[in-house]
Amino acid sequence: MKYKILIVEDDKFLRDMMVKKFIKSGFDNVESLSGGAGVIKKVREYKPDMLLLDVNIPDISGFEILKLMREDEEIKDTNVMMLSNLSKQSDIDKSVEFGCVDYMIKAITSPQEIVDKVYAFLESNQANSK
Repeated sequence: MKYKILIVEDDKFLRDMMVKKFIKSGFDNVESLSGGAGVIKKVREYKPDMLLLDVNIPDISGFEILKLMREDEEIKDTNVMMLSNLSKQSDIDKSVEFGCVDYMIKAITSPQEIVDKVYAFLESNQANSK
């Protein structure tokens, strides 16, 4: 698949597992980062079709990254799905307020479900843009 996926996850095991799951599912352009420091720069350069963004990452929170992205004209329309183990409604509401397309709780969402949600969203988005 020609979609570009960027995964930002500090847990190496989970990050590597998600990268492998996306590749195994046919995504051929998947990159990842372990912390938040270089995310904005990477999004500008890589221009992912979907950014999977953990909330609790080193350097800067996923919420703050999402807020900064929405204030940046060049990358403000990037699709972002939040991944977290935070399950409070206030965290979900904050993500929606900053314009994420979905919020998934890692503890109850399998890597395959993540891949399926990303694929379904991107396919639907592509169909709607034609």
